Order: sequence, then C-alpha cells, then structure tokens
Amino acid sequence: MKFKYTVLIGITFGIVANFLGGIVFPSLLGTYGIGLGALAACCGCLLGYAVDKKKQ
Repeated sequence: MKFKYTVLIGITFGIVANFLGGIVFPSLLGTYGIGLGALAACCGCLLGYAVDKKKQ
C-alpha cells in the first residue's frame, strides 16, 4: 500500500474526533460533532500524506 499512513492517520483522527464530538462533548458541540470528525479526518489525511512523502 503506497499511502499507508495517509489512510491510517486520517481514519484515526476522524474516529477520535467523532467520539469526542458525539460522546464526550455533546452539549458543547451538539450536531457539529460529525463536521468536526470530517474536518479532523481531512487534517489527518494531510498529515499522513506528509509522513508518506517523507518516507519515500
């Protein structure tokens, strides 16, 4: 798999952000937890892509 860290870090960031947004802070974030998870997944993918490029 060429971009292994891109996928792994993106998925991990998305799951953690959805967990925090939906379960830990539901009253603070409300329905924005899903958007926060998607945003974190995108940031995680960019970070993983940078790691993958550095390792090549």
